[in-house]
Amino acid sequence: MRLPLSVAALVMAGTWETYEHWLPLAVAALLGQAVGTRVFHAFGSSRYERVVLALLVTSALVSVAALAIG
Repeated sequence: MRLPLSVAALVMAGTWETYEHWLPLAVAALLGQAVGTRVFHAFGSSRYERVVLALLVTSALVSVAALAIG
């Protein structure tokens, strides 16, 4: 319910902007949700938590490396 109200408020304030490639991004978000749901159900909850932790650690290391390089 908040999304329609937020969009209406942005439109009324004249600050609503859209990205020209919003449709592929919306499709990617929906596909990510569908794939994530299937992966979660395929793994047990404890195994899923280890996978998510590994992805978060990898993301943090890549971010630190990018900061150190740049």
